[in-house]
Amino acid sequence: MSRPIGTKNPDYDEKRAALADGVMRALFADANVSLRGMAQACGVSRPTLVHYFGDREGAVCAALEYAADFGRGHVEGLASAPLSSARLTLRTALLKLLVGWRDFGVGNFHYVGFQVGLADGATGAAYRHHIFDPVVVGVSRLLQRLIDAGRLRQLDTRSAALQLLGPLVMALMHQHGLCGHEDTPLALEPFVDDIVHTFVLAHALDEA
Repeated sequence: MSRPIGTKNPDYDEKRAALADGVMRALFADANVSLRGMAQACGVSRPTLVHYFGDREGAVCAALEYAADFGRGHVEGLASAPLSSARLTLRTALLKLLVGWRDFGVGNFHYVGFQVGLADGATGAAYRHHIFDPVVVGVSRLLQRLIDAGRLRQLDTRSAALQLLGPLVMALMHQHGLCGHEDTPLALEPFVDDIVHTFVLAHALDEA
């Protein structure tokens, strides 16, 4: 007896997740890869990807959403990190982001997100919603905890989070996304110290 129209296979969600992972790996290799190329990388037919995702845009958005699952715990850890002085807390947080991006492959998700997102509004929104904005929210929550603890003055935490993240993301894109480390290397750990120092001078209550 055949299944009613619209009924999903019992393993539909697992299969879709596996395909989203395959799509992301294809995007790592070539952010402009076609839907057919994604299918080849996943070892399935193009109609299979159409069945699960609809079109290339749907496949990319699903891959970005799937990728967000891997960073959710790290973002939560960032937001709930133990508090010390404003300087030490923020330095520790930014260094963790730096190490994750540079040494553990997190940057690859952002490189793909920027490439596909700047070319298409829907995928750009998916990247921002699933990958970039959660980091901003995590830093915003950490900043609010520092405010509540009397270590920072009152401020717009989302704006302040972008003030902290913007220079670091740009430096990471320059050094690693664009291979600037090969001919114009930048010492990123001291760069983080400079970002935090400037921020603390402007906003901290617990130290000069």
